[in-house]
Amino acid sequence: MSPDERKKKQRQLTEQYEQDKRALQQTQKKMEEDVDRFKKETEKLMDKVLYLTKNDSWDKRVFYRQMEESQATIQSEARRFTQKVEEKQNELKRTYLRTVEKIEKEEE
Repeated sequence: MSPDERKKKQRQLTEQYEQDKRALQQTQKKMEEDVDRFKKETEKLMDKVLYLTKNDSWDKRVFYRQMEESQATIQSEARRFTQKVEEKQNELKRTYLRTVEKIEKEEE
C-alpha cells in the first residue's frame, strides 16, 4: 500500500469514526431531552390530577409514591442507556486507534 493510499485510508477511517461518534452523541442528547420532557409532562399531569381531585378522599401519598417510582425507573433506564452509549463510544475509539496503529505499522 502506497503512503498516499495509507493516508487516504486513515483519513477515511478518521472521518467515519467522527461521524459515528457524533451519531452516538446525538442519540444520547435526544434521549436526555426525551427524559427531561417526560419529567416536565409528568409534573404537569401530577398537578392536574391534584387540582382535579383536591376534594376527593383518596390517598395522595400513594399516588405520589407511584409517580416517583415511575420517574426513578425511567431515570435508571436513562442512566443505563447513557452508560451503554459511553461504552460504545469507548469501543469505537479503541477500534479506531487500533486500526490507525495497524495502518502506521504498515507504513514502516
